[in-house]
Amino acid sequence: MGLSLAVKVISGIAATPFIGHAVDRLDRKKLMVASDLALAAAMLLLVVLPQSWMMTYIVVLMALLGVGSTLFDVSLNAATPVILGTQDTLRANSWLIGGATWWWRPRVCAPRAPTSSSRATTPSSSSTRSPIWSRPACS
Repeated sequence: MGLSLAVKVISGIAATPFIGHAVDRLDRKKLMVASDLALAAAMLLLVVLPQSWMMTYIVVLMALLGVGSTLFDVSLNAATPVILGTQDTLRANSWLIGGATWWWRPRVCAPRAPTSSSRATTPSSSSTRSPIWSRPACS
């Protein structure tokens, strides 16, 4: 597993200058589609490959994955300002870097405070309430 990860990282780093040159010269959208199709075809070969070649192919596949994912990422980062324009580039880059993971982060807010009708049925008084109610309520 360590060898396959090292092969992926080193192949991506080694191919970066050539990928940058290709992204500057060729159509970025076509490069992204071509890299995804090539990676999908390489992954499908895992199904039909004989068991005796599996370990060697996984190392080759990780090298292809390193180059293909680097090609896709560089093409996407270069195409973002062209597609969106300068006004939305900052927002798009923040989403691409990690802002799209908002759905798994815990929300720092309190549950809604009980309404006056629900307070009448609960036995606790307002003096024993937890300080959690001082935080903003989740919407």
